[in-house]
Amino acid sequence: MKKIKENKVLLVLAIILIVCFALILFVLFKYFYVGDNVSKYGDRLDGIEAHKIHKELEEEIKELYKDSKLNLKSIKSSGKIIYITFELSEVIKVEDAKNSVLKSLDKFSDDEKSYYDIQFIVTCDVEQSAETLLYPIMGYKNSSSTEVIWTRN
Repeated sequence: MKKIKENKVLLVLAIILIVCFALILFVLFKYFYVGDNVSKYGDRLDGIEAHKIHKELEEEIKELYKDSKLNLKSIKSSGKIIYITFELSEVIKVEDAKNSVLKSLDKFSDDEKSYYDIQFIVTCDVEQSAETLLYPIMGYKNSSSTEVIWTRN
């Protein structure tokens, strides 16, 4: 008891220091680890189950471009964005490629077009020339818009 009375100030400072370290550890734990089980999209995807992409979409688009210079490379969905990648089998004018890509929008239902953002990527893997330097081009259609905005106009 005598040592406690002689070192009262140090004991109080040690208790304050321990409490501060505990608070710091609690705040760090809460900041870095709590909410780890939450989706990376937060609540932005609430209700996405009601707006499913129809299963035949990829096959319908492949069929659309079967006899074309434009080939469907992939369709990927990430959250509320659908990425559609095309590859040119031979060089065509950029405007022709843009117009050809826009035909694929007809294969989407009105519900899909109004819920999902759609991004188009057109690449050209043909031998390099002045025309192929214009590629890749990218187009983006927002869910609330009817227009496609292109990277190179």
